[in-house]
Amino acid sequence: MLCPFCKSQDSKVLESRYTVDKASIRRRRECEACKKRFTTYEKIEFFSVFVIKRNGAKEKFSRKKLLKSIKLAGKKCNISIETKEEFVNDLEISFFANSQKEITSEILGQNVLEFLKNYSHIAYIRYYSIFQSLKTPSELVNELNSLLNDFSIDTSML
Repeated sequence: MLCPFCKSQDSKVLESRYTVDKASIRRRRECEACKKRFTTYEKIEFFSVFVIKRNGAKEKFSRKKLLKSIKLAGKKCNISIETKEEFVNDLEISFFANSQKEITSEILGQNVLEFLKNYSHIAYIRYYSIFQSLKTPSELVNELNSLLNDFSIDTSML
């Protein structure tokens, strides 16, 4: 590991610990040459997974992009960031466990919808309306009715 200050290759690890999501290891290091301290992060690098978009284009899977879309759908809903990150971690692990190098955006979106449906109906509807590219209010009403039926929600209160 090169020291960011003096570019020496000799450093010693003072402390190691897992990050909150346990997806990487944080290491506190000290340069043997200049004695300055710095932090590094170590993460397992898996093979790349590609998302096949509806138009047929392929795009490298972006954990950050997926998490951002889930956060946006779940904004002001009571889904903790830890829960969202754990979902994305589990999804990534499933790709690698199954040696899955490609996934369609349709399957990826369905996984997100299943996750959101278990935590917040509002987040589910928000994500669904964008994921399915709803064009009319009646399409949204149809999905709301389906959601109400799935959960036997009393509609007399609405």
